Amino acid sequence: MSNLEEYFNTCKEDAIKTEPSELADSINNIYNEASKIGMKAVLFNKDDLPAFMEVAHFNTDNFNNMAYNSRIPIAVQCVGFALGIYNIDMTTDIYDIEWIHDPYNNIVFDENGRQIGHFVYHNDNQNEVILYREPIRPQVYEYLDDEVYDYESSSTEELNLNFTSMLNNVLNTYGIIDAKYVEDVHGNSWIYSKFNNIIFNEFGKQIGHMIFPYAISNFCQPIIYSNPVDPIPNMV
Repeated sequence: MSNLEEYFNTCKEDAIKTEPSELADSINNIYNEASKIGMKAVLFNKDDLPAFMEVAHFNTDNFNNMAYNSRIPIAVQCVGFALGIYNIDMTTDIYDIEWIHDPYNNIVFDENGRQIGHFVYHNDNQNEVILYREPIRPQVYEYLDDEVYDYESSSTEELNLNFTSMLNNVLNTYGIIDAKYVEDVHGNSWIYSKFNNIIFNEFGKQIGHMIFPYAISNFCQPIIYSNPVDPIPNMV
């Protein structure tokens, strides 16, 4: 059989060729990778359910088994599986409130698998949740990696740095020298320190941070907290 004939015989919808050959192996690898990418794109769909049940609930291999607390809602488990998150547990904050939490990516989930906040750690005994004003799609670490999104080359529009004395005092206290006005993907302007990933208000409080959900570094999306907090440099 020619390579071309083998190609056409292999490329059938939802079919994987099992005969050993270099071409078939390559196509199978592409199929598997595409399935993983598609699963992450939609987070989860019904076609992923058998694999999810096998990996998350029936696989006895501790290396591959997802470590999901049995109290975690099934919707959150499905989203975690789609994103390749291996550990989701219940974490108690300083107020003795439990949260659904992925400690590796520092994601606080709601019961529907949306990211509603993250933890900050003031010291070993004080962990506090920062809640967002609106839920977002979970932001796993790979979406925020510096090498992928290249923060330093991000193009921003610098405006007149007419900061209040309160804000300037806070910036001087923390030694923050890169704060300036930047525009987000929607054209809204924010006072932002790119190095510390902090969005400030005019009083020097931290009101949010940026995420870069696209593979183009100058498209930044603000995550605004439900309540302002004291600045937490390099918190994300």
